[in-house]
Amino acid sequence: MLKVWCAVHRSQLAWHSVSESVIELKHCFQNLIRLVLYFHTSGVRNREMKKIAEENVFNLIRLPTVFEVRWTEFSFTLLNAVLTSWQALVTFLQNSKEVSARGHYKFLTLVSNLRLLAFVADVLFVFGRFQKRLQSDKTTLIDMHFAVAHVQSALVALKQKPLLGGWQETFEESATETDGDLFLKGIQLSAATKRREQHHLFVTDKRSSAAVCNEIIKWVTGLFVPLTIRTTDFSYHV
Repeated sequence: MLKVWCAVHRSQLAWHSVSESVIELKHCFQNLIRLVLYFHTSGVRNREMKKIAEENVFNLIRLPTVFEVRWTEFSFTLLNAVLTSWQALVTFLQNSKEVSARGHYKFLTLVSNLRLLAFVADVLFVFGRFQKRLQSDKTTLIDMHFAVAHVQSALVALKQKPLLGGWQETFEESATETDGDLFLKGIQLSAATKRREQHHLFVTDKRSSAAVCNEIIKWVTGLFVPLTIRTTDFSYHV
């Protein structure tokens, strides 16, 4: 029996499943979508942020419209826009008197959130190259096994070493520490409290960034298994 699945569509479903299964990642995207809606519902905010970017020579990329059908492409475009425009976004939110701006500012200046955003952006970059390879006319059924093995090894490597020229590397090189405080482009970052103040004082309340990243890699690499080709029993999953 020959079973044929669209490999790119399958990989899209795989990433959507990861985004829903890893709680921290799910909450992260929920906050990012709220940030998108915060700016897309107001032309005034967009004009003011553009003005701030021009006056201070900050990089600025327009936040993409929420589009969940092509979730992988949207996820990477969103993360790339937020990380590229981070200084302009944070400066605008810091100067804003709106209550909702404080929540967005806190989210974008939390160290664990920035590390997670940078890591996921690198994962999606590798993931995106894999999808382009699947769409190539040169890729055949026999190539699937090698393509999956290559992307799995590339993703696992991200746990040990940042992607060359990627967002993780950029964050680590740009962040500076002064008197125990961490700064990124002159803006002080905050760290989340891992233990509750009153109850369960000796129980970790929030997982470390490394633990979340490890779970993301575990989920992503595990979901590639149905894309492999098993020639021994002539069952093809594409």
